[in-house]
Amino acid sequence: MAKRIATKRIAEALRANGGLIAPAADALRCARSTIHRRIAEKSALAEILEDAREETLDLAESALLRKIEEGDTASIIFFLKTRGRGRGYGATPEIAVHTETHVAAPAVDEARIREIVRQARESALRERGERP
Repeated sequence: MAKRIATKRIAEALRANGGLIAPAADALRCARSTIHRRIAEKSALAEILEDAREETLDLAESALLRKIEEGDTASIIFFLKTRGRGRGYGATPEIAVHTETHVAAPAVDEARIREIVRQARESALRERGERP
């Protein structure tokens, strides 16, 4: 029978791999199911997994914000389509109706998105003291 992997080693592997199970299992040379089973057995490992995933998400969001500040068009559009839905951006923004029912609204015109991107770029240039 294989030796049981220490909880501390699993925790370290989860942290080192951003909360991704497959790479953590590879690092420990065990099956993904072993990691899943141990997480189900130990609430401390479940918390570590959640924390590692949150840290990875924070890292990705920080990188996205840096790209937006640089005026990266794809990043700006992605952000508007995902986080800007409440303001009418995105392919199918949701609108709350008095009955708390959500309905899909028409997509924002691509020309409007391009105009917002242009304005964001110009604003970023002005903030850096450059000419738009």
